Order: sequence, then C-alpha cells, then structure tokens
Amino acid sequence: MKTFYLKYPVILIILFCTRSVPCNAQCTAPPGAISITQASFGSVINASLVYYVPTGTIVSIDHSSNDLSIAAGGEILVMANSTLNLNMGGKNMTISGGTVQVCQNGILAINPGHDFTLNSGLISLMNSGALEFCNFGHDITFNAGSIQMDDYSSIELVGYHNLINNVTNLIQYIGSGTVGVGSGDPIFHTGSGSNAMANNLTKSTHIDFVDDNLTGIDFPGSANFCGPQSSPAYATCRTSWPFMGTGCGSANTSQILLPLIIIEFTSIVENGLMQLNWETADETNIKYFVIERSVVPNQFDSIDRVLPQKNADVLHYYSYTDLKKPVENTTYRLKVVEKDGSFLYSKILVVPTANGEVNTISFSPNPFDEYLYMSTNFSNPTIAFLNLYSIAGNLLGKFHLSIGGGQKLTRITNLAFLPAGLYIVEIVTPDHNYYQRLIKR
Repeated sequence: MKTFYLKYPVILIILFCTRSVPCNAQCTAPPGAISITQASFGSVINASLVYYVPTGTIVSIDHSSNDLSIAAGGEILVMANSTLNLNMGGKNMTISGGTVQVCQNGILAINPGHDFTLNSGLISLMNSGALEFCNFGHDITFNAGSIQMDDYSSIELVGYHNLINNVTNLIQYIGSGTVGVGSGDPIFHTGSGSNAMANNLTKSTHIDFVDDNLTGIDFPGSANFCGPQSSPAYATCRTSWPFMGTGCGSANTSQILLPLIIIEFTSIVENGLMQLNWETADETNIKYFVIERSVVPNQFDSIDRVLPQKNADVLHYYSYTDLKKPVENTTYRLKVVEKDGSFLYSKILVVPTANGEVNTISFSPNPFDEYLYMSTNFSNPTIAFLNLYSIAGNLLGKFHLSIGGGQKLTRITNLAFLPAGLYIVEIVTPDHNYYQRLIKR
C-alpha cells in the first residue's frame, strides 16, 4: 500500500456564520425547513424555524391580520428563480436577529405594509436577487444589522413615508468586483420619499444609490449616488436595472407568473371592446381566475370570475371580452386563485392609446431550428432583459438587450443546442413584460 505525504502544510479555515458571512450562501433549504403556504406561514419566526419558497415557484401570502417578526435563528429563504409576494396590509414587519435571504434571480416583494424595521440580523441578496418595499404607509428603519448585495441585485423603495438609517456602512458589497455603474452594480433605489439618512450606507463604490427627487437632496453618503442633478448620470444608473421606478407592483417582476401556469396572456381590441386571451399548461391547483381592471395606476378592481376547464388536455385556452369600453390608460391583469387560498398575478396588459400606438415584440419563425428573428416596434429606445424558460418554469438563460426606437429586426443565433420542445421567452422592459411561446424542432 502506498502512502502519500503532503509536500506543503494544509491550513484548515473554518468560517462561522456571522453578519458578514451568509449562513446559507449556497441557497439550499436545510433539513426541517417549511415550504411557505398560506396555511403554514406563521407570525413569529424564531430560532431554528426556516420558511422557504421552493425553486422556480411564485407564492403570494396574505399576512394583513398580524405583525411579522423574524427573531434570532429564524429565516425566510426565497430560492433561485422564485418570488414571494408578501401582503402585510396595515401591519408591521420586524427583523430582530433573523435572516432574510433572496437567492439568484429571486424576488421578495412586500406590498403593501406599514412599518419595516431591521433591529439586527441579516438581509442577503444573491446575484440578481431583488427586494421590494412597496406602498408602506409609514417608515422603513434600519437600526442595526447589515444588508449584503451581490452583482445585479436590487432594493427598491416606493410609496413610503420616511427612510431612516442609523447604521454606518449598512450595505456590504459581496459581488465579483468586476462590474460597474450601468453594468451590474447593485442598485439601492430610494425613490422620492422623505429620507433621513444620517450615516454613510456603504464604503463600496459598487453600490449605486438612485433617488428620484428632482433636487437630489436625499444624498445617502454613497460613492455612487445617482440623482437628476448628480454624477454619475442619473440615466446611467437607471438603465442598469430595468424594473426601477415602475411603481413597485405595477409592472415589475413581482407580477410575473410561472410560465408553467400561464403560457400566454394577450389582448386585442374588437369593435372597441378589450378581448383578453390566455393559455394555461397546468390547472391542477387552480380554483378560479379573477379578471381585474384598473383605470387608476395600481388600483385594480375585480370585474368577473372565470372557472378553470374540467378537461384533462395539456393546454387550456380562454377568451374574455370586457363589455365596458375601456378608456386610455386602462390596464388589465389576471388574478389566479389556488385551492389553498394563495394567489398569483399575471403580467399587466395595456389598452392602446387613441392613435393606436403600443409597443410590440414578436419572434419568428415559430417553430424554429437554429435561429430566431425578434421583431420590435417601440416608440422610444429602451433597455430590456430576455429570459428563456423551459415549459417546467426553469430559467435557462438571461440576456441584456438594447431595443432601438421604431421598427427593428434582430437575429438571435446559436440556438441549435436547445433540445426539441416547448419554451417560453419573456422580455422585461421598464414598462411591461412580454411573453411568447416558442417551439424548438
């Protein structure tokens, strides 16, 4: 038997879980973790309790009846390519020693809420993770603890009263260090609320702060502060994250349904009436669909309910016509209510303006073999992301796009490697999300 000796000494380094080292950096649910449902989710998440959203799913929880507290040892974990929509209503959310972790391409959208307070603990956003504080009736306060942000991650604050920071260097950059302004820096979007940030939020030049105030008076002490009258240029920071400033719950990723559930949701205007068409691939857990209409931004009203089809076909097709003629800026969405009481939202569809202008995207040929043409007709140039999903809802690729104004045709090549089957392509712009089902031969 041969004996091997190490030529050089080995140093064993043990990393303990601290505020600067995420305890679950691999984004895996530990043994005993509880999958989040309306029935399972509690009001106090204390030591050894981990609630998680499984990979590739979207969960909506109504927590408007009770405050939510995450104590030391407790954790909320949003797995990769997943979304947790948390409706706190008029209640408060507090982190006191606990952890909130959003994994790659994950989203935690808290909309609406009253007070949010970080007393101690950790908020960790992995690559392309997003945290959204939407329509808070009172204050968002950071008293202690830390926030970790990886490349392409983002935090958006919209519709709050005061933003109060009592922590020096609250935000830690944990990215690669190879990105910059407009090309992957984490974004902290303070919106245009009343800010009272007495301390520098970070030392890192890789954290970009964006403020919508016209005067830029809410300077948070960051190396890269992007306001209308600041440097770097305001537009440069905004284009680095296409969901910014969309109203937080109006036309952002928190309302994207899994392609597995909603394959297509489209509309046409027939005889002055809006006709909604949608297609589903799996209705096992669906109780009913709610048609919602809005004539005021972010205020949707239910106008009708549609029951799921009873047949066992793989694909299901629906069509609904709103008998009330829509006015300009009317928008529509689907609310998909599941059997356990949880619900999901579709993307938002917009009624074309009076002159018929509406931004459009289409792909051809379909079915395709080795390449695709993307045809776009946008009134103004825009920045977008192209996401390619399998029919099972798995994210296969994410690409950054610059879409020019007017009619444009873009060739997408090197697609021969994809196995034959059904795919969903999603285009995410600052205003809307566009979907199309594609077939690979």
